[in-house]
Order: sequence, then structure tokens, then C-alpha cells
Amino acid sequence: MSLTRTRPTFLLAAVGLSVLAMVGCNGSSNGAGRSTPPPSASVESTAPIDGETARPSAPAGPVTTDQAGNIATGKYGGTVIEIEPDSYHGEATWEVEVKNSSQGRIEVDVSKQTGAIVSLEHEDD
Repeated sequence: MSLTRTRPTFLLAAVGLSVLAMVGCNGSSNGAGRSTPPPSASVESTAPIDGETARPSAPAGPVTTDQAGNIATGKYGGTVIEIEPDSYHGEATWEVEVKNSSQGRIEVDVSKQTGAIVSLEHEDD
């Protein structure tokens, strides 16, 4: 008689182990025995006005006048007329005046810190 009592206990233990194997020991119930990774942290970014981000060639540190001119003409074409220090909404920039660009005569403010184009103004010829 002890044999008949062992079979139900053995069967119950086998079913329990099967459930653990399917679900996993970590309590996840996604059916594959794998835990769900935690959601990634979101990072807010503040893009410049025209959606332009720092160009890959722009340095992480201060941007020189030559680099600012290259950033402006790389985006819009044309020839640099003048570059002078300026600011845009409190951010230190280089104001790059360009002629014969794809947008005509323009003034482009390039961030001194990131190299991002933060402002574009069309000039009258």
C-alpha cells in the first residue's frame, strides 16, 4: 500500500518541477523563463531651434572661428564674409555672415560650446 501513496506524491512533485521549469525560478510569467529587462531611462534633449545638432566634426570643447565658418558653410554653402562673437538667448555664439549660400545672404549663430547652429537670419543684399 505504501506504493500507491508514493505515486500521487511523486506525480505532484513532478508537476511542480515542470511548472517551475516553464515559468522559471525568478517569478517571471512571460512563458519563456526569462525575466523582462527593466525599461531604459529616458533622456531629455534640448535641440537647437532649427533641429540641427552638433556636427560630428565639432569638438566637445570651445569652437574656433574657423570651425564655426566651416559648420555654417558645410550646412548652407556659400562664402564666409565675417565672423564675430555674439550670443543667442544667453548662449555664447559665433555669428557667421555668409554670402551666396543656398539661402542667399545669411547670418548663422553657431554655439561656441557645442558647434550647433542655434539661429539663422536672412539678410537683405
